[in-house]
Amino acid sequence: TSGGADALAFTPDGRFVALSNYTGTRVYDTGSGQPVGDKPIKEVARRVAVRPDGKAVAVTHALGVGQWDVEKGMQLARLEPQAGVLLPGGAVAYSPDGKRLAGAHGKEVRVWDAA
Repeated sequence: TSGGADALAFTPDGRFVALSNYTGTRVYDTGSGQPVGDKPIKEVARRVAVRPDGKAVAVTHALGVGQWDVEKGMQLARLEPQAGVLLPGGAVAYSPDGKRLAGAHGKEVRVWDAA
């Protein structure tokens, strides 16, 4: 990838890695080195997580957490923080089964259904 990486994350099995920089976010197949899907995700992430099946990526940004379909480059959901809970730059992670998504900042944690 050109432009380096500001955030990156592997799936638990190591098959996929997500990289984010100033141009957006892409998921790559680690075996082939090729990007997954035709379109980069046009969202710059402070933190990134890849769903264990490699089909979705979650990114933290200024407005909360965005969840994106990797193949289509389309947003699946924008998960807004609760009033008074700021998530920008916080941590983000999928559960091992990919059904839940957690975002955290400081001592605050929020969990959403990721399906």
